[in-house]
Amino acid sequence: MSLILTPAERANLIDSARDALVQKLYDELANDVQVVSKARAAGLLDVEGKTLETMRLPRVMRTNKLVKYNLRDIAEFIASRREK
Repeated sequence: MSLILTPAERANLIDSARDALVQKLYDELANDVQVVSKARAAGLLDVEGKTLETMRLPRVMRTNKLVKYNLRDIAEFIASRREK
């Protein structure tokens, strides 16, 4: 069975999956602080690592060159930029 999606359908599917993941993360992390690497944060936001550096997301830990991001901050960032 072959499934062919138009670019718009593919984008909608990806957006829906990302929204569901963000909601799940937000629900699970309501009271916990969990951090992710720069690469994972960039992947969740669907941006390059260099783009992530220019965004105004708070950094949680920074030891030498190690930068981490709070999953809750990422979820809130995405939620604040959803189309209404």
